[in-house]
Amino acid sequence: MRRHFKSFCSVVNNIFNYKIPWHRYGRTLWVVSSISWILVFLSACFFLMICFFYLHDRKEILETFVLCGTGCLFFGVLGTLAFPVPRISCVTPETKALMTLIFWGVVAIIVSVPIYVHVPNQGFSSALFEGVSCLTTTGVSLISSNILLPPMIEFWCVFIQWIGGIGIVLFSFSLIPALKLNSSLILLSEFSQNFEKTTPRTRTMALHIICLYFGLTFFLAMLLWSNKTLPFRTCLHYSMSCVSTGGIQARNAPILMLNFYEKFVLIIGMILGSIPFIGMVQGIYHFKSLLKNDQIRGYSLVCVASFFVMCTNRCLTFDHIFYAVSCITSTGFVSAPSLNSFSSLWCLGLVILGGCSGSSAGGFKIFRVQLMYRISKNKILKILRPKRFSILKYNEKAIQQEDVVLLLTSTFIYGIVAIGVSLLFSVLGHAPKISCLISCGLITNSGGEMHSVGTYIQNFSSIEQWIGIFTMLLGRLEAIIILVVSSLITFK
Repeated sequence: MRRHFKSFCSVVNNIFNYKIPWHRYGRTLWVVSSISWILVFLSACFFLMICFFYLHDRKEILETFVLCGTGCLFFGVLGTLAFPVPRISCVTPETKALMTLIFWGVVAIIVSVPIYVHVPNQGFSSALFEGVSCLTTTGVSLISSNILLPPMIEFWCVFIQWIGGIGIVLFSFSLIPALKLNSSLILLSEFSQNFEKTTPRTRTMALHIICLYFGLTFFLAMLLWSNKTLPFRTCLHYSMSCVSTGGIQARNAPILMLNFYEKFVLIIGMILGSIPFIGMVQGIYHFKSLLKNDQIRGYSLVCVASFFVMCTNRCLTFDHIFYAVSCITSTGFVSAPSLNSFSSLWCLGLVILGGCSGSSAGGFKIFRVQLMYRISKNKILKILRPKRFSILKYNEKAIQQEDVVLLLTSTFIYGIVAIGVSLLFSVLGHAPKISCLISCGLITNSGGEMHSVGTYIQNFSSIEQWIGIFTMLLGRLEAIIILVVSSLITFK
């Protein structure tokens, strides 16, 4: 009996003295710890909404936000305390990029919960479609404008959009140094070579971007509020929607009801939201660097050309200019102007082109077109003048062969996804023209109202909703997808 008691005591002692070999589960701990911190961040977002409406109107607070915030905070804190943060140096670039996609999926599911609970006649796929549309700043909605939404849900949608606008920039900015690629010019060309290494300076630049994003949002909201025609919540609504280039209209004050001054402020916000944030941060300290940026100069030329194209309409109004800016920034605001055939086709091209890389705008991005033009021009000149030697540069950086390969890769992926999604919608019963316009609106994250296909999107079936969800994520996270492909090319 004594022998059994000793063996039992030794087993208990071994159990209490057992140390979990955390070093064997480094990658798993890294994933769990990262998700835990994301849950803490989401809990802060839920409680921030509660505090805002508590100060504005306590009667409009929904219990779902309290439950979601408390749940995210509990599991987030539990995960951060229970699992130590490992120091990992062997995580592959593909794993980091893949985990970024998983993080966005987790965030999209959690932020869709209040929409699923409080929007009538919404299934899980419909609510997730709304959440992904907001998070990717697409702005397309399955909810009819005739349905009255709770004010907290309406503001929650534009708040998610605002978070998503800065989220992709910070994710890309933090992943590029972590991937340690030999060339990051093709991905986010405006990133300076000074920030290619993971140093405290990278975190400082990220903090500057966040402060700039907050400052622009508050500045535009105060400009709108100074006109004293809109309530502050509506001003903040449109401010966040412009800076994130999301394009969600306020139901109590749609775009058609805004005056000239308010639309002019929105134009400023949309343009600032589609300019590289790092370029603006550097321009604050060195304004000449902002003027020397090739991407910003190209974007300015497209804006000027769009103005002259809009002048070809017979009855030119300010709404035409507003519509053109909404197209080139992929915001998706619709001012319902009457366009001729040429300007209508031009606006469709602006939607596909999109804004600058490193901004909250969607689309194919300006710098890719500039690179393709310079590479093609150089090849043609070499054919005409074989002895001619020149070094291709972009933003005073030499374009390497690897940049050309990644440019072709990104263009191929973008084109294949657009064609594939168009074919899928055609198979599901839509006309070829409508399928192409829906695909264009989803993959460029400009929404469907820009192409008058919003009614078709509102009638999506469950299969079409899931296709739309993946298309919006691919369109918004195309930089991350290209990072995976480029890392495979680089390391192999």
